Amino acid sequence: MSHFQLRVVQIVLRHQTSADIQHLGPLLSSFLGPSPFLSLPNACEFGSTALLEWIWESSCISVENRSAGWSVHNYLRSDPHYIRSAFMMSTIVVAKCGDLKLMDWLLAPFSGCEVPVEAVEASASLGDWSILKYLRDHDAGNRPPGQEEELSTRAGNVVRWNTPKVLAHAIEQGFPNDALWLLDFEPLRQHQRAVRNSIPKLLQLDMVEFAESLLPDGKYFLSSQEYALLCTDIPRTVERMLDTGYLNQHEKVGAAAILDLVDTERLDLMQRVASTKYSPLQHSKRWKDVWKDAVMRACSRSNVEIVRWLISHPIGQEACKSLKEENNLSCLLQNAAERGDIAMMRCLEGLGAFDKYRDALLLAVSKDDRVSAKWLLGHLPQSEHIPDYCVLHEAAVNGHLGMIQFLHGCTVFGLESALNHSELRVASWLNSHYPLLTPTRVCVADDVFEVILFLKFYFPSMVTRSFIRYQFQGEPNEDYCEEWFEETQSRTPNLMGIVGNDAE
Repeated sequence: MSHFQLRVVQIVLRHQTSADIQHLGPLLSSFLGPSPFLSLPNACEFGSTALLEWIWESSCISVENRSAGWSVHNYLRSDPHYIRSAFMMSTIVVAKCGDLKLMDWLLAPFSGCEVPVEAVEASASLGDWSILKYLRDHDAGNRPPGQEEELSTRAGNVVRWNTPKVLAHAIEQGFPNDALWLLDFEPLRQHQRAVRNSIPKLLQLDMVEFAESLLPDGKYFLSSQEYALLCTDIPRTVERMLDTGYLNQHEKVGAAAILDLVDTERLDLMQRVASTKYSPLQHSKRWKDVWKDAVMRACSRSNVEIVRWLISHPIGQEACKSLKEENNLSCLLQNAAERGDIAMMRCLEGLGAFDKYRDALLLAVSKDDRVSAKWLLGHLPQSEHIPDYCVLHEAAVNGHLGMIQFLHGCTVFGLESALNHSELRVASWLNSHYPLLTPTRVCVADDVFEVILFLKFYFPSMVTRSFIRYQFQGEPNEDYCEEWFEETQSRTPNLMGIVGNDAE
């Protein structure tokens, strides 16, 4: 058991003078957590080095010291294949978060692992040059030719730089000073073509001198580049065009103005535009597409007043009819459900601007929005049947235990959905409360290794060689997982020939 103690536990025990119970500190800290389902990559999303330290110290360092029951922390420090996989996937998460402090923590306890190209690209896409510089300075693979070692025997961790996207992102995001070191960095020199391809973007950013410095010797730009940015006050511009009669002569501009005015929430101007010579009533065909876009945009901005006017207008009725024919009318209700906008849903229902509730209901369930889900279920017409498993699937794959209980959906399908989407907290809850549920079809999307470890513990017959190969095909940690499986199989006795060649 780990000797790690939470500070709060130490403080509480220190004040218990009635008995000598200081030795219970590690046991109580272990009991309080961390969650046995919280993998290191997922923990990185919280941005807390204290949490990572707690997980690390709570993880056993050998197979013999593993705790009873299943926990992902039984493998973090005792299984070499999972260690490298967890490190690899964690660096990707940290790079996407842009957290240098977490990256520094990750590289400290690990050795012989690799930072994948996906992490490098993620940092570059954010313009996070501090993390890239840190990775450069701590790259165990950045050594002169002839001094390379095998990854498994090398001190430190290797960074994979084999991508042209780093230089491309650096230039496109307009960070020339921070990006200059990349041009002299040996692992990236082979991607100079990516730099040259980014020259047009540099010119757009008015970085002519820097662009010229990237050209081959003897090449230069014949003339400077000129760019102009036109900033327009839309309401003021539309008012001027209305007052001068401009919109009476330019139909296309009037239609575009309706759409632009939605963002300004100027219903008064929209009504004036609609009453011009080239109004939607006289030219409904030309205006219909613009009107559809305006309705969608107004819904997304939760402006009930504008939506009511747009849909109540004759061209709005035609637009809704067209949306229904295109099978897109349900997008309006779905748009409102996205934000939990009950007022907008009531408005759309009152105007008859809906045809299906299914997508909106599934979206509300996926967001764990029980208020919207309850409203939609209460207004679901008898003519529309939505299979229970569809709704339960959305709740399970998003890890919403409360929604599952709200929907009374504890089935094999719910368990499989949770596993398929790596929601181990949901899967564990279903397994403990409904032990007779046994999954038969699992196709994992993310955190594959953690799910495999979970299945190996609770449903070992599912984890076969062919199953492993199918699940990990194309994953960056594919090799680690297959090696783990082979070692696991070699430690498992083949009783009476029950297990075939595939363990399969």
